Amino acid sequence: MTRFAVPPGLAAAVRRREGSAGEAWLRELPEVAAAACARWRCRIAGAPLHGETALVLPVERGGQAAALKISFPRPRCAEEAAALEHFDGAGVVRLLAVSADRAALLLERVGPATLETVRAEEATEIAGELARRLAVPAPAGTRSLASTPGRGSRSWNNWQHQGCCRRARWTGHAN
Repeated sequence: MTRFAVPPGLAAAVRRREGSAGEAWLRELPEVAAAACARWRCRIAGAPLHGETALVLPVERGGQAAALKISFPRPRCAEEAAALEHFDGAGVVRLLAVSADRAALLLERVGPATLETVRAEEATEIAGELARRLAVPAPAGTRSLASTPGRGSRSWNNWQHQGCCRRARWTGHAN
């Protein structure tokens, strides 16, 4: 399978955030995905997922499960690719390939387990271990999470609001 329907939620979010540039990107998205699949010898192997400005397609390449992430092009794409290259799979998904404009990433596919699928105590231990592992200086040419206005506190507040873990458990395991 090489074709997919752009998820309506992605289309709505991109139009809202990016306006006419987003509309143009959405029209090109199926061709961009097909070209990336051809370049990296992948085939789409599942339903698309998405965030606010990126599409993620489960793909297979040579029998290996992977994920093709295509983001609306912006400077942050280069920072994401640089960070993934820097960590090289240590605590994050491994970057398998990246497009020249750094808006398309071929990533190691993980799952289906998430922190929501394990006991709260185990999720807290995993999150704490990841926090320790990822608490390193940002790679050259990228912004740190701490330097992004409101980003760190907003992520923490979202985590708390979703009830994924209690603050006391989180901080107790992150030390």
